[in-house]
Amino acid sequence: MSSRKYSVIWEHFIVDGTNVSIAVCKLCNTKLSRGSNPRLYSTSPLIQHLRAKHASEFKVYTEVSNAKATDKLSQLAASSTSPTTSTSQSHSQLSLAESWQRVKLWDIKSTEAKRIHQAIGRMIVKDMEPFQVVEKDGFVDLMNTVEKRYTVPSRKFFAERIIPDMYAQVEKSLSEIMQVAGNISLTCDTWTTENTVQSFFGITAHWLSDDFCRHSYVLQCMPLNERHTGQYLGSQFEVTLERWHIDKERCHLVVRDNAANMAKCFKDLGISSIGCFAHTIQLAVSDGILSQKYVTDIIATCRKIVGHFRHSSTATSRLHAFQAQLNLPNHQLIQDVSTRWNSSFYMMQRLLEQRQALALYAAESETPVGSLCLSPNQWDVLKNAVGLLGPFEEATKYVSLASACTSDTIPILAGLKKRLQTTEDDAGVKTMKAALLDALCSRFQVVEENPMYTLASLLDPRYKTRFFSSVLCETVIGEAKAKLAALRAVCATAATRQPEDEPVQKKMRQGESTTTLFDCVDDLLNSDTTQCLNPVPTVPDAGNLELDCYLAEPLIPRTSDMLTWWQQNKGRFPLLASVARTYLGPPASSVPSERLFSTAGGVITEHRARLLPDNAEKLIFMKFNAKLIKSE
Repeated sequence: MSSRKYSVIWEHFIVDGTNVSIAVCKLCNTKLSRGSNPRLYSTSPLIQHLRAKHASEFKVYTEVSNAKATDKLSQLAASSTSPTTSTSQSHSQLSLAESWQRVKLWDIKSTEAKRIHQAIGRMIVKDMEPFQVVEKDGFVDLMNTVEKRYTVPSRKFFAERIIPDMYAQVEKSLSEIMQVAGNISLTCDTWTTENTVQSFFGITAHWLSDDFCRHSYVLQCMPLNERHTGQYLGSQFEVTLERWHIDKERCHLVVRDNAANMAKCFKDLGISSIGCFAHTIQLAVSDGILSQKYVTDIIATCRKIVGHFRHSSTATSRLHAFQAQLNLPNHQLIQDVSTRWNSSFYMMQRLLEQRQALALYAAESETPVGSLCLSPNQWDVLKNAVGLLGPFEEATKYVSLASACTSDTIPILAGLKKRLQTTEDDAGVKTMKAALLDALCSRFQVVEENPMYTLASLLDPRYKTRFFSSVLCETVIGEAKAKLAALRAVCATAATRQPEDEPVQKKMRQGESTTTLFDCVDDLLNSDTTQCLNPVPTVPDAGNLELDCYLAEPLIPRTSDMLTWWQQNKGRFPLLASVARTYLGPPASSVPSERLFSTAGGVITEHRARLLPDNAEKLIFMKFNAKLIKSE
């Protein structure tokens, strides 16, 4: 009987061993009659049973049957024109088993299906897609076009199996990395979503490896369910340390915002912490802007001008026409946010750029803005205010870079103070300039007393002691030698000199900086008035000799990479390099935590308001640590 099984339907049925007129379904063991006449046995009852009881198998059967019919028609057509070709095609025709495998749906646990499961999971994480994307018609149609044998699982499958498994793999990989890290610096901040009013506590880790490569990872974005008191935040921070097996002794520094609860949190924990440089600059500039009423009045008028165009498409179109006529950039005006000084800076900067177009609009418009126009004197004051705030914007952007370090803090502050002490272009903004200088001095008065800043600057080969007074220079060098002596006592063999490492080739300075802030910094670097590179000789010691030799060498260009210098010179200064790895590791601001929350806002949207906090944490964690996700 097997010789007569020509139909694909027999992939799902077998002939009953006791009665050849009966076919048995392999899927449900149902017995079906094929007829009473052996010469007229039919497969129709079998096909009808498959259609009624096993829809997915019937679909596959239909596709294979159609494919076989198409192959036969092609062979017949070819044989009518070329007998040789027909013979060749008949030899290359797929077997029934091969045809079946080409259309058979993959099991959800098969190796092929798992590979696609993982790829979709990586897409959800990296592109911050909602789980429901796997159930959307367009995505299902795409996957059906790419691979018909793959059936897209439900959103629940990805939320409860694929993403948790991927999270566990990333968590394990990061845990292994953290175990071999040395002293670690962290940033932290809190954030509340707009859609769910759920608060999160974000913590990131930063350190330098033995070869002075910078490492940054997200450790936690945990939901907060209680009041954000210093005690509660401290308990949650300790949970994070325990989770990643980080001793408090390994926590070199925490960069946080300036909120009182944050400061109290780490004071109670006994962990060194500093306020975010960018946030402190924000507070200082806000103090300066609010100090001069004439400037705040001009800013208020600027807001009205921008509001006029943002609420009128006709006015905006007319403004664009004037921009084209004057060959000005086709830019939209920027509306500021009163709580962000840099947004006010961008608004004023854009208005200055479009001053001519605004003047034409006011002169030729049938409905002129009248009181919304600025006078020539106000335009001059606006220009001076932008010039005064420009260095602060440069400083904020610079310390927000991933490469920025706490060693940049003292030089940048010195550059800002030098800029504020000049008398150029200060007409109408003298009060604001004086207030900005006072705010800088008051809000950063403890910087030169904090070894986290001073030792970092000392160990930065671009700065060393250049920005220290003679008294501070002596104090900082003494602190550095104490650190070296302690390190020498712990690891005496580490002080062995390695003269085979050649000093890094010093580069010529790359010309003057084009930015106002770093013009001031470069002027101070080129000045001899504050330099103190020849400390008083001390008792000969390996650590002291390293430090004296290091300080005696000339500075490298400010635009050079300090970590590259240390990579090439760590053999010459082994003890000093060990201290540098710790003090040059912390970022200059808590921007990494804020950047974490910016991405979190893309994960927790109004379309994903039902996303559970635990699942949100997993997605955010994997998004920032995506480089640890294994691709199969």
